[in-house]
Amino acid sequence: MSAPRERMASTLLLAYASSGVSQLANQGFFFILLRYAAIESVGIYSWAIAVATIYTYVMDLGLSPFLVRELSSCQYRLKTVLLATLVLRAPVLLLGGGALAVWAILRPTGSAELWTLGLVLLAYIVQMVDGGLVPWFQARHRQNAANLLALVVPLGRLASVVAVLLLYKEVTLAQVVWISLLTQVAGTCCLILGARRCQARLPAATDNGPAEGSVRQLLRNFRARGPGLAVMYSLNVLQARLDWILVSALISHVALASYSVANKVVEMAMLVAAIWARTSFPWLSRAGQDTGLQQQLGFLRRLFIISCGFTGIMLFFWSPPLLEMFFGTKYVDARVSLGLLTMATAFFMLNQYFLYDLLSLGLEKSYTLIIAAVSLGQVAINVILLPRIGVEGAALALMVTGVLMHAGQMLLLVRAGQLVLREVVRMEVFIITLAGGLAAAWVFHVSVLPGTASMFGLAAVLGLTLILQPGDKERLSALWRQARQLLGSASPGS
Repeated sequence: MSAPRERMASTLLLAYASSGVSQLANQGFFFILLRYAAIESVGIYSWAIAVATIYTYVMDLGLSPFLVRELSSCQYRLKTVLLATLVLRAPVLLLGGGALAVWAILRPTGSAELWTLGLVLLAYIVQMVDGGLVPWFQARHRQNAANLLALVVPLGRLASVVAVLLLYKEVTLAQVVWISLLTQVAGTCCLILGARRCQARLPAATDNGPAEGSVRQLLRNFRARGPGLAVMYSLNVLQARLDWILVSALISHVALASYSVANKVVEMAMLVAAIWARTSFPWLSRAGQDTGLQQQLGFLRRLFIISCGFTGIMLFFWSPPLLEMFFGTKYVDARVSLGLLTMATAFFMLNQYFLYDLLSLGLEKSYTLIIAAVSLGQVAINVILLPRIGVEGAALALMVTGVLMHAGQMLLLVRAGQLVLREVVRMEVFIITLAGGLAAAWVFHVSVLPGTASMFGLAAVLGLTLILQPGDKERLSALWRQARQLLGSASPGS
């Protein structure tokens, strides 16, 4: 195996190891909240997260993907990147504070929604600073350092909420919100210190050479592409959190608490996809005419497609019994929504992955039109179904939205020559067949173990015959040997 591929494999391996720990910590934190906090508090906190997420993504302006490409073509000092990031984030803080002040005048002073949203929003704005720092690591081939430093927030948050639970035997909304804010501040500070230490180890010519850019140059280049990225990211996150707000508004906070459980399960898989895609994005941005790099990325893409199928099967069969074991019947209303959403897991994961292919090709304007049209359809479906069938309507709307966005992505990527039509057809047969198998298992009430075994067998056969190419099998064998060597060298007895 070539050296570049070994670097890809090791970077992805560490990215998934760190993200796996992060995901376990994040889900542990949220599930502790679900189990030990009042259901009304869970609903308020979920609503505040949805609003804060939409707001910060709208105001993010697509800075992170812009910086990955910009920092790969021009050298910028850490101080320059950080100053430019703070300049772009200052209006976010001012606008958010102004909106909350207006709401404070209109709402009662002691409103739980007001102070919860204020503190959650502040934590998200602090997190936005990370969006300017992580690309700095990525452009300097220090993704592993960024992944390790990113563990500070989820591990610190989980440790803090566990400590509170041990001390007080319960978790309140105020405690959860303050833990979220303080651990985020600590995590961002650690990221800044880590970046400064990383810069100090770089050769002097890297930071003081003639190619070094200024804050003004960085902001000027950002204005050229930033608005298009901003609109795309805003609509993307609006589509992802619109159903939460509609459920809260048209039904109740309690209904949102149950629906958020189903969403969180699927978002675990979407996070896995996003990590793979973000890790590959710097390589996609540099691929160009590099045939060897493109072949390696194609192999990784095919592995990812197969992993989507296996992930969806696992979530479909195993998440309901695990949730029942952990929560009992507290969130029994989430079972139907959970079944529908996990059935479409592969579509959601692939949407996250191929988003970065679109960004690497500069197709954000075309994709923005697709997101806008799909989001309008999502609103219409939710408005029609939510009052009639409850949160299951939101799950159906999200399924339809995910499939339509996937179809739009495939159309753009085939037209741009990034994907071959034959490859797309094989992928569609793979994921649609697996989704149909899961639907049949649901209709006929197939139990967990037989269902998992039979669907795994189907996914393996389809993956080998439809997705993997002949050369991929040799590459996969080489990766397996490399993984065994890495595990052997890491064992205590080695």
